[in-house]
Amino acid sequence: MMIRGAVRAICWFGFVTSLLAITLHAAQSEIEITRDIIYGSADGTDLKLDIYRPAATALLPAILILHASNGTKSDPDLVVPWAQYLAGQGYLAIAVEHRLLPFYGGPGFPAQLQDVKCAVRWARANATTWNINPDRIGILGFSSGGWLAELVGTTDNSSNLEGSCGDTPISSRVQAVIAYYSPSDLLKMPAIGQYDVGNVLIGKPCLPGPSQDATLCMQASPVTYISSDDPPFLLAHGTKDTNIPFEQSELMQSALSAAGVNVELVKVEGAGHIWKIDTDYEKQVEASLISFLEKHLKH
Repeated sequence: MMIRGAVRAICWFGFVTSLLAITLHAAQSEIEITRDIIYGSADGTDLKLDIYRPAATALLPAILILHASNGTKSDPDLVVPWAQYLAGQGYLAIAVEHRLLPFYGGPGFPAQLQDVKCAVRWARANATTWNINPDRIGILGFSSGGWLAELVGTTDNSSNLEGSCGDTPISSRVQAVIAYYSPSDLLKMPAIGQYDVGNVLIGKPCLPGPSQDATLCMQASPVTYISSDDPPFLLAHGTKDTNIPFEQSELMQSALSAAGVNVELVKVEGAGHIWKIDTDYEKQVEASLISFLEKHLKH
């Protein structure tokens, strides 16, 4: 009886697994992917994005996805699975490429922020073409991408940070921000091993010392710009993150809450820096994420 029961259990499990695989494949087959769309240009280089569009006739809420510091819009571990997941949930997912961070040879702050703001404006300007609801645009970022997402959410249409890329009269405001394990106050960031996070993100030191550029570090910190009219925020951060300390998201949550902004911080127990969408760590975030998106982008 035990053997037969085990066999039945295995067969049932295999059936369910196969069914899930078929369902997932069917959902992905209904997603239309368009790659390398030029949304602007900077420093003589085209800025590109990929669109993951679900099959739908109604206007779609859109979510821009920002990769981590050394990633790309085609990152197979982070960006692509997230884009496919969000499109499968009924969102138009936009994977955005921006100029490299200074640590990887790119220009200093605010170049990358200006690129992302340009991408938001592009999405709003091309809403009719891509079936986007221009009043339902969110942004999701991981690590440095989360830092940029937070800046987009807090700086709104600040003239000195908008840049000249794309449709500048159009607003770069977003209606929701999701930031995973991201730095929020560069002046309170410890060293990452031998690296100063300021040199990585903005091209200037932020650690205390004679070479510190405190003014630029403050200007590049999302906490600097928080105001009561900021969009809702969902923050997720691992308790064992040794790159970007959990306290960085606590600082952001505290500052947003003090300003009266709707914010939730998901404390991901045992997680380090960066995890994939199909891990137990993400399961700790899932319920909050689904609820957040439903509340602030779908309805």
